[in-house]
Amino acid sequence: MTTLEKNLRNRQWILDRIKAEIVGPDPPLNYQEREDIQILAFPATAQTIEFSSYGEFNRPKIQSNGEEILHQDSPSIRYGAGILFPAECTDVTLLSETDDDAYEDLDDHQNDDHTAEIDQQGGVRHCASREMLDESDDYDVNLANAYKPSAMGVSFLADIAGKNNELKVAISFAYYKKVKAHIVEQGKREAHRDIWFRIPCVDKEGRNPVVFLNTEKLLEKQGKIEIPIPGFEDKGLRISVVTRKISGNYTETARLLTICLVNRKRSCDAPSQENTFYQCGFKILNTQEACRILPYPEAAIDSLAHEEEHINRLLYRDKQTFAIGHGCAASWEVGNADSLSITSIATECLPSFETPSISPVVKDGNGRVISVSMHKLAGLNPENDGFSEIEELLEAYESWINNLAHYDVRSSVPVPEEQRETAARLIAKCRVCLDRIRDGLNFLKRNEEVSRQALKAFKLANHAMYIVQLRNKLGKRRRSYNQTDLRYEWDINCPEIDMLTEVKERGYWRPFQIAFLLQTIRGICEPSDESRNIVDLIWFPTGGGKTEAYLALTAFTIFFHRISGQQVSGADVLMRYTLRLLTTQQFERAGLLFCSMEYVRLLNEQQLGTLPFRLGMWVGGDTSPNSFKDALIKLRALTRNSQSENPFVLLKCPWCGAALGPQENNEVLGYEECFRPGGRQHI
Repeated sequence: MTTLEKNLRNRQWILDRIKAEIVGPDPPLNYQEREDIQILAFPATAQTIEFSSYGEFNRPKIQSNGEEILHQDSPSIRYGAGILFPAECTDVTLLSETDDDAYEDLDDHQNDDHTAEIDQQGGVRHCASREMLDESDDYDVNLANAYKPSAMGVSFLADIAGKNNELKVAISFAYYKKVKAHIVEQGKREAHRDIWFRIPCVDKEGRNPVVFLNTEKLLEKQGKIEIPIPGFEDKGLRISVVTRKISGNYTETARLLTICLVNRKRSCDAPSQENTFYQCGFKILNTQEACRILPYPEAAIDSLAHEEEHINRLLYRDKQTFAIGHGCAASWEVGNADSLSITSIATECLPSFETPSISPVVKDGNGRVISVSMHKLAGLNPENDGFSEIEELLEAYESWINNLAHYDVRSSVPVPEEQRETAARLIAKCRVCLDRIRDGLNFLKRNEEVSRQALKAFKLANHAMYIVQLRNKLGKRRRSYNQTDLRYEWDINCPEIDMLTEVKERGYWRPFQIAFLLQTIRGICEPSDESRNIVDLIWFPTGGGKTEAYLALTAFTIFFHRISGQQVSGADVLMRYTLRLLTTQQFERAGLLFCSMEYVRLLNEQQLGTLPFRLGMWVGGDTSPNSFKDALIKLRALTRNSQSENPFVLLKCPWCGAALGPQENNEVLGYEECFRPGGRQHI
């Protein structure tokens, strides 16, 4: 099995487990291979089951036919989606039907150590739910009359061209039958619990019930059609169909259909739990034979609507919506031959969607990948400065922009006339980006002092980023003491940096990274540049290289300030993150950049000076010490006891990967006290 196949299998397992947890059912996994599973047959006549101890009652259970048994919570507490309650059912209704005997039993046994342990596993979750409703200050009494869902459905537009045909609606649902459990343990008072047996609603062959909708009736009848579920008429579930004609540019046989699964039982008819259905849903089949599913009508947007609405309508014009959900989501299956051929429509209580991967790779007209080398742009290749690769990238970008204007032939989905004004505005913005990138490249080539300084900073930034690329895969290195040779050894060697040889697998810019750097450098170097009024945003999925793009600009900015003599009074660059864990992770990556910049500075001290580049983090005292005094106290405590809290962010050296902080042998590495000139003590 390939790595991709394993990842896909693991992802599907996670999706299945989430659905089992929220929607159900969730019987024990691999119960045939487990000895701790208790297999019970549904009591067809008796309404009670007796257990000889709390331990026996608390064992995981499953029915002999493989169906689920709930013994910790009622199904309405255990699951949260795909449920159809009786009409006019509220939280108060469900709570009032709770069997208080179970709570009395818990109170009676709360002082028994053995029983308390069992109850913690088997019964406390239910009790806690009741307490939260009774005692929580945040419980909103206004929700007391909020009705629980009793219907779910989908709406879609269908062209019912043929008569005497049928739409098939396959329905899936189940209910849970409550059975009393008596726990009779020697020397203890008899206790009562409820256990719930899942009963799937299928025919004798195990098939879901099907309702047939005659297309001729759908054409002729306006309004509502209601059909009971065959074989389960007494359960109160109905398929409700509303058919409506639709105005606009549609045929006479076009109908807007809404199909719902409705629970017609009322909460006052019987205890709500007995008339509640779980894992509900349906699938509409035979859509190709009985009708043609059309894209769902979109609301018209006028010229005064927000620009983003027009942009989304343009960008996703080939992503049609064929159904919408009511009380659930809607999904549909597409035929292989035609992307507009819908074979089925279904309800989804827990919808999922696989987002297509986005590749940063750009190819020229011949299909060759365009790459831009950091090694060449850093001036490390005396025969090639790398600018020709940037020119090649810009030519490909310009060609792509020009092709966008061919509205009728550029893709399988032409741009409609009403969306071409929006398309023209987007193309104009693309040309602005292209012009700014070209301007940045030309700025580096100008025969002016500021341009020469910028070019030097550009080369040094590429040099530092190239070193980052060479060293960012280095894992954490751990040391051990060799008793024979009486010296420390490392489990991973730290390789030397070879600047003369270009590494083929690393050290190449992704197109958007070098484009971002080029279109921003002029605004960094010339305070009067108009681009300073622009906020540049990088949008790319996680792992796509956004961090490298702005770290490159960070390196360029700091190098340029040193070379040009524009020493700022404070920080050159501020990096702000919204998540504390993300702040720590990005600080480690920035640490490697600053180590690389220091390496470059030591090679160019005449231009960059002797003052080291410094990096700091301001995240508050809960994450790292706010003062040297506090840092020294925590360092000394950590040195005395390696199990103490480690308040220092770096757990490995950004440059060589050496492990820092407490180690497995209780040694603390990498942190030490030292003194600055003048006696100031710091870490």
